[in-house]
Amino acid sequence: MSQNSRTIHKKLFVATVGVLILLCLNSSVLVAQDSPPSAEQAKIVELIKQLGSESFQIREQAQSQLLATGLAAQDELSKALKNADLEIRFRVRRIYVQLLQMDFQRRLTLFVNDVDGKLKHDLPAWKMYREKVGSSLEHRKLFASMVRVEAPFLIAIETKTDIYSTLNTRLKDLQPYGSTPSNGPKVARLESIAAILLASTQLDSTQLNRIISPMYNLLNFQETKNGIRGGDNSGIIKGMIATYIEKNIETANSQLPLTLVLEYGFEDVGLRIGRKLIADSKMSSVVREYAAICLVRFGTAAEIPKLLPMLTEKSVIHSWSTSQAKGKIIKTQVRDAILVLLLHQTKQDAADYGFRFVQPNPITVFRVYSAGFIEDAEREAAHSQWEKWWAENKEMVLKSSVVEEK
Repeated sequence: MSQNSRTIHKKLFVATVGVLILLCLNSSVLVAQDSPPSAEQAKIVELIKQLGSESFQIREQAQSQLLATGLAAQDELSKALKNADLEIRFRVRRIYVQLLQMDFQRRLTLFVNDVDGKLKHDLPAWKMYREKVGSSLEHRKLFASMVRVEAPFLIAIETKTDIYSTLNTRLKDLQPYGSTPSNGPKVARLESIAAILLASTQLDSTQLNRIISPMYNLLNFQETKNGIRGGDNSGIIKGMIATYIEKNIETANSQLPLTLVLEYGFEDVGLRIGRKLIADSKMSSVVREYAAICLVRFGTAAEIPKLLPMLTEKSVIHSWSTSQAKGKIIKTQVRDAILVLLLHQTKQDAADYGFRFVQPNPITVFRVYSAGFIEDAEREAAHSQWEKWWAENKEMVLKSSVVEEK
């Protein structure tokens, strides 16, 4: 084994022992039990001596028997950690870690099955999770997996006062392209994402705004979305994402949380916050554009009256070009984007209104920058055409929307 390999092995071993010890603190399971019968104790002492035997077979057999003895051997194993024989010390450490791991898994099994909450559990961040997420059998299964994967992080967010720094550091570690690994982007485990989302429930609005971009990068990564949509805990984690979005949305003044709403298909959340944000003049035009998209994608024609006031907004929100424009700039005003959404909601073809560059998109209805014009005359003609159509069809559309709502 190379020096580098030994160093890595030692670090992993120390980390494993450290985490297990932390997890087992204050646990009644690992409190020293009544002294075993002297004959059994003598047998344990003899087996520990055999760990240093010159015979490999005897050393292996002794190790297996000590593992089978379980936590009854804990006291003698603890003493043997200081044995003068290097081989004994090495094997005792391995046995000790394995026993802790076995007992930890037993504790997690007891925890998962204790749906009625009859037992006391001291797993890190469990109280926080129970209050913010849930405590059903499925909730417990996910949390047990989170503890297995993210124990150090969960311990940190429960014991440290500066949760933001702890969360921010872990969030950077989980970024898909954070360190540009040679073997491709990093794919975070769902348990890690759930732990990050849990920690985010403890942040204030200012702290949430600081992590809005890395959270978006993590949650909008395609492999992450695929895993959450198809995973066993899809419903719970999606619920945690929705909670994060709703807590963050009002102060963020960013379209990123709304993009996540659209990406994950949060219909109820999309309608609820979309109705609120579209009427909020403090929000940027782009945020309100995404709020309108949520209303059109998830709602019925009954949402149309909420979009109509934005048809008077002429500020440019996107400028772009394409080969079809032959070098000219296409400008998209707020009212242009809203008009395309209205045409979609009333089942009309945008091309019939002179929109030559609109590109459909299943997530945002259309590519948000593409609803524009080169010439103002084309724009004015499109809006005049809509005004005429709406005047003639308003009553019919709104009546049909009432039926659709029912």
